[in-house]
Amino acid sequence: MEFPLFGIDYIKFPFGIMICYGSLKKEAGSHYCRINFPQKFIDNPVVLATATFTNEETVMITVADITTSKFDAYLKGFYGEFNYEENGYYVAIGRWK
Repeated sequence: MEFPLFGIDYIKFPFGIMICYGSLKKEAGSHYCRINFPQKFIDNPVVLATATFTNEETVMITVADITTSKFDAYLKGFYGEFNYEENGYYVAIGRWK
């Protein structure tokens, strides 16, 4: 097995650290989106998320319910409405072994 191992949306390092990354998309009318990691961590990872600027308003993002296999991202426009689709990106860093 050669390291680091690369997937479409993750990198595994030989010393046990894994980085998963991808995009977020919350549909209009919804409060959150659930993201399933492409590979499972052995402990809950640290998740960093950033929202993109959409619909000419600032989007706030919060991550919650982080487990070894998924997390929830809550995206909300600055004006407090859920009428729009909102997007962003995430990076999760943790141990895979």
